Amino acid sequence: MPWDGGVHAFILDTLVGERARHHGVGTRLVAIAAGEARAAGCEWLHVDFEDHLRPFYFASCGFTPTDAGLIALLSRKSLPGITRFQCEQRDVERRT
Repeated sequence: MPWDGGVHAFILDTLVGERARHHGVGTRLVAIAAGEARAAGCEWLHVDFEDHLRPFYFASCGFTPTDAGLIALLSRKSLPGITRFQCEQRDVERRT
């Protein structure tokens, strides 16, 4: 699990195979990651995800919604984790 060398750890690109979904596998993986990060002395576990995964990360895993920032360092075509809608929404927010 990536960490910043200090108190922040990060969950990146977590995926459970389709046949194993809805059996608690993903929730258990996140719980293990949280335990390992805590044991390593981390104070915070961060995750980024697409909007449709909100119920999983917030309700099932216990993450808390927070404000965060994002800077696109590559062109939109080069951002596989960012949906077209997210790019457009960010652009609208920048103009307001």
